[in-house]
Amino acid sequence: MGGKAANLSRLARLYHRVPDGFCIPVTSMNESHPLELRDEIIASISDLMACHSLPELVVAVRSSAVDEDGAAASFAGINETYLNIVGADAIIQAVTLCWESARSERALEYRRRQGFQWTICSSLCSFSSWSQLILPRWRSAPIRSRQSR
Repeated sequence: MGGKAANLSRLARLYHRVPDGFCIPVTSMNESHPLELRDEIIASISDLMACHSLPELVVAVRSSAVDEDGAAASFAGINETYLNIVGADAIIQAVTLCWESARSERALEYRRRQGFQWTICSSLCSFSSWSQLILPRWRSAPIRSRQSR
């Protein structure tokens, strides 16, 4: 699991109110194209819908690569994010597009400039995708943090 998904999971375990979601782990992304994970993604969607008694699922699909947003580099805006995605087919398509964006020339060049050894051949080893419920505005708020130095 990448850093974004791991940190959101940690917050949820500490009883912070984090919208539910699901992660396609790095190990699954290593072995399969997102389209080959259709059954697993649909099962995750069904679980979230049942858990919250939702008639449809609206999510944000984001990258959560292992090397993203660490002490050495920030990947803000490098990989694609898709918001307000509705329905299983659209979620699977967004996961695929997010996965492909991590292999774009822009993403690979950024990694090269940051000194990461991440090529098309090795890129499968460090990418996961995080899909998270979109909450109505009256139920969500931005979180600000301050790093101590």
